[in-house]
Amino acid sequence: MNFLMKMAMISCKQAALLGSKGSFNALNFIERIKLKMHVKICTTCQDYAEDSKLIDEAIEKILQQREKQQLSLTDEQKARILEVLK
Repeated sequence: MNFLMKMAMISCKQAALLGSKGSFNALNFIERIKLKMHVKICTTCQDYAEDSKLIDEAIEKILQQREKQQLSLTDEQKARILEVLK
């Protein structure tokens, strides 16, 4: 069992990298297990994971809002462009 624990344990730096990777790509089974085991034990990485999740959600919300916005010119702006083009 001790050998398995040593194989499964990762550093905080490795956990942060796996967490970031998991935000963009799916982690494989072993990576998910290693990350979950580390985060269960390490309170610092628990906080980091929560903060990262909040940041990811905020970025996603901003991107969704930008997609909904339709940029258009006012009538005055259109008229000024037409005047310049004449």
